Amino acid sequence: MEKSGDSLIRLLVMYVLWTAAGVMGGSFVYLYFRNAGINSLDLVLSFFFWAAAPILLMHFLHKLASVDIRLLLFGAVVVQVASYLQLILLEPTGIVLYVYSFLLGLTSFLFWVPFNTSFFSLGKERAAWLGSIYFSVNPLLAIMLPVIGALLVHSLGFVAVFGSAAVIYIMMACVSLFTFPSGRCTIDVPSSVSSIRGFRTILMLEGAYGGGMLALITVFSVTFFRTPEELGAFIAGTTLFAILASFVVSRVSDAGKKRRHFIRISGSGLGIVSMLSALAATPVLWAIAMSARNFFATLFYPFTTAIMVDNGVHGEHGMIAREWLLNWGRVFGISAVAFMALLGNIGLAFLLLGPIAIVYPHIIEWKKGIRIQ
Repeated sequence: MEKSGDSLIRLLVMYVLWTAAGVMGGSFVYLYFRNAGINSLDLVLSFFFWAAAPILLMHFLHKLASVDIRLLLFGAVVVQVASYLQLILLEPTGIVLYVYSFLLGLTSFLFWVPFNTSFFSLGKERAAWLGSIYFSVNPLLAIMLPVIGALLVHSLGFVAVFGSAAVIYIMMACVSLFTFPSGRCTIDVPSSVSSIRGFRTILMLEGAYGGGMLALITVFSVTFFRTPEELGAFIAGTTLFAILASFVVSRVSDAGKKRRHFIRISGSGLGIVSMLSALAATPVLWAIAMSARNFFATLFYPFTTAIMVDNGVHGEHGMIAREWLLNWGRVFGISAVAFMALLGNIGLAFLLLGPIAIVYPHIIEWKKGIRIQ
């Protein structure tokens, strides 16, 4: 029988490579399109395709009896490599951006459902610890890789960084994909959603906040920082505060009985900082706002994940339902941002999304049947 420690190491290698590729390439995709003349509304609408893609995919796969897990992961790698190849081969137009976002969105199901199912099944009793690892990898990589990527873009152009990302995805497939546990995934969306009663509203809210804020942060960041060097330095600098927060999270163990307190504080801080971000009118103020937001976001998300794992939302059906509901929430959040962009004042969306993070902890407490340590 396989030891859980060996499984964790293999999953972490897979996760680090997947995340590294995403950080390396994804950090500069939207700057690439912005500098090619794509406007803010098109950038926001591209996130709509990102959120809608996994919903459409799950609707299609629901008609199948079951799908091989390794086939899903192989599909995720193929889709990601294809998304970067089209950036390399085609001119940066709005259609190319939409296709990139749609392909990227497909991996929300193809990769994250089988990976999250395996990762969070390693131990319910260490859910917060696993969550802190899960949410710390991206910040750690985001300190180094955007700077390296900026140097690549400066020396060789955007094609070099997109090609590097594609190569890392292929490396991940070679190193980890064939050692991933075999099995089949039964995709029954209605049954999966029914199995997580009590969590449906909060997952939709989490998706609405996260999807809307991702679109907003991307648009404002590439507006304030127009060169790869500036953007790379911004990402690396603001990420330092996320790493500081991850050390705070690591000190609150699964047995610490402090999650209720932490979610309330971090959710309130996240929401308030998100709303105040609307006042950031200069690159320096924007960097300060995003540093503060990254700090609270890194405090907030590991514990929301831990609560779901504690309450049994970590198996195959739980992760399918989670992606389904998160992405529907993202559709609504991104739609709100797009509506504000159409009105000509996209910054107002911060005032709509911030309160979601503030009320989130209170809704968890009001929900009957959700256990919080």
